[in-house]
Amino acid sequence: MPGTNNEATRKEEVKKIVENRRRKAELIREQQIKKRNTIIAIGVGILVVLILVMVLAKSCSSGKKPAKTSATTAKQITTVAQTTVQETTTAEEYMYTTDVLNLRKSASAKSKLITQIGAGKKVQVISENGKWCQIKYGKDTGYVMKKYLSYSNMLD
Repeated sequence: MPGTNNEATRKEEVKKIVENRRRKAELIREQQIKKRNTIIAIGVGILVVLILVMVLAKSCSSGKKPAKTSATTAKQITTVAQTTVQETTTAEEYMYTTDVLNLRKSASAKSKLITQIGAGKKVQVISENGKWCQIKYGKDTGYVMKKYLSYSNMLD
């Protein structure tokens, strides 16, 4: 019977070794899953920020409101970069006149003339509407044609 006891002890040791290896494999698998999920979360975050940047860039360059997105995407964008959007919408935008411009009361070439603005003058853009921009120049507020405005002063 001494051999049987030895054999039982050996089987218990093998069983413990197998169990320990199984636990280690589970831990490694859990760590890999956590790592993968972290990488996916970072990737999604970067993707959302890139989408936000593209939407804002398109919005700023075209003067139109951003295209409608799905509610989920819009919510994610708002959550990820809420302060960026707030800072962007409250920032003042300035442009320069590229020629002598007529500042008009409304967005029409037939509208009443408020004043003329010289070339190379810095104006504050309030809003954009098609071919026209509403601007503030000194104490006057009115409309000028957008094609005669530039982000850089070409007369310097």
